[in-house]
Amino acid sequence: FDTRASSFLMATKELSWGLQSLKRVLEWLLQKSIVLWETMVGLSGEKQKLPSSSKKGYKTPPASASKGKKKSSKEPAAAPEAVPEPEYVEKDRPETATEKRIRALRKKLRSIEALIEKAETRGLALDAEAQEKLASKAGIEQEIEELKKQAAIEAQEAEAQAAVEEAAELARAEAREAAAARAAEAKATADAALAKARREALEVIPNIAPAGETAKTDPRLQKLLQQVSDLSDEVFHENCLETGVSKKKGWKLTLLARPIPEDPENVPPEDCETLLCFMVWRLRPDMQCLSIAKIAVPAAYRGRGFGRHLMDWCTKYARQQSNVQYLSLSSLPEAVKFYQAFGFKIVNVDKVKEADEELVEGQEYMEYRLKKASKK
Repeated sequence: FDTRASSFLMATKELSWGLQSLKRVLEWLLQKSIVLWETMVGLSGEKQKLPSSSKKGYKTPPASASKGKKKSSKEPAAAPEAVPEPEYVEKDRPETATEKRIRALRKKLRSIEALIEKAETRGLALDAEAQEKLASKAGIEQEIEELKKQAAIEAQEAEAQAAVEEAAELARAEAREAAAARAAEAKATADAALAKARREALEVIPNIAPAGETAKTDPRLQKLLQQVSDLSDEVFHENCLETGVSKKKGWKLTLLARPIPEDPENVPPEDCETLLCFMVWRLRPDMQCLSIAKIAVPAAYRGRGFGRHLMDWCTKYARQQSNVQYLSLSSLPEAVKFYQAFGFKIVNVDKVKEADEELVEGQEYMEYRLKKASKK
């Protein structure tokens, strides 16, 4: 019995010693965990969780909450709060040179703290190099704080610069949009003008030879010449193609019609085979004039400027001739006002140098001076 009791007592003591050892180990582990936690909190104390919508740069610490209580009228007015300095906040963006320096100093600071922890846990004495590192800890911490202020200012300036660049880019985008709108408007105006020009286009067909090969083979020209013949019979009671146009005497035929359409979507109201006006004329170098024998517009197209268009062409052609001083014609009484509006003047037949076939009885002889006649 005594032997058994002694063995039980010894086992109880060993269990007690084991529990005490386990307790000391757990206390040591807890102490190390606390030290490690405090170290991690100290290293990441500046890191603050921001909402996802926060911008890069800096933030201003919240002002102290003092709005809850109503101040007594007897209490002195509180001094105005100082404007807080920008606070450095780490952001998810490329590091600046200052931020890289902060990261390097923090790494150095962690190595110093690890050295201190190692010395405290193991009870080791620090050598001269370790003591020098330990002495630099305060300086490193101070430099980190200064660099954090500098980084906050840099972030603030970068944000302001980004805002300026964003505004400039927005202005450039608006300018590009405005330029594109102006270009589109100009193109639309040009297209509209071109469409209008095509709808109103006129073609002057000069120097037509009614008996020539072209007139015999061109279906369009054949139809136009038939209309000239009919209109001449109606207005002048004669077919000018048979009696007026003559290569021997120099009389030429010029027609006005619509051109063959280039754009099927912008077609003139009249087709290209419709006669709008014709003129019979010739150059008189001996008289220094361009003489107009006949000009007529179909009744359906009068008053639309077709006759004036052909007169403008004739005037321009005459100005290009070096030996032409004026235009001349014999006008029917009812057409005198038309020629006067164009610039023609009635000339007394007695002042004409010599009577010729252009002076028609019952008509008014008229001239339009291009330039002064040369003196002889």
